[in-house]
Amino acid sequence: MKIHPHHDLIIAYLEDKQIQYYSLGEWVDVPRLSVMGGNFPSFNENVEYRETPKNKIYRYNVIQIGRAPIFKVATHGEIENLELEFDSTGDLISAKII
Repeated sequence: MKIHPHHDLIIAYLEDKQIQYYSLGEWVDVPRLSVMGGNFPSFNENVEYRETPKNKIYRYNVIQIGRAPIFKVATHGEIENLELEFDSTGDLISAKII
């Protein structure tokens, strides 16, 4: 029997944990099970999901035009190549190339 690729996240959702999906450069909250009253999200195999972290994580597509780097949300098939993580006070915790 094949296990769904989001199996662990589906279990977390059923345990009423906050889950997010990645769309257009940002993480979007999936309404919690206790709020939705049984409306189960699709957990599409082609969408990236995660448990909501305590820190905020943003992804960008960094390109360089001339000497100035430009940070922008990736759109239309562009690939994110930088991930920045901030704590609850807004301080940068980590920056990683992805």
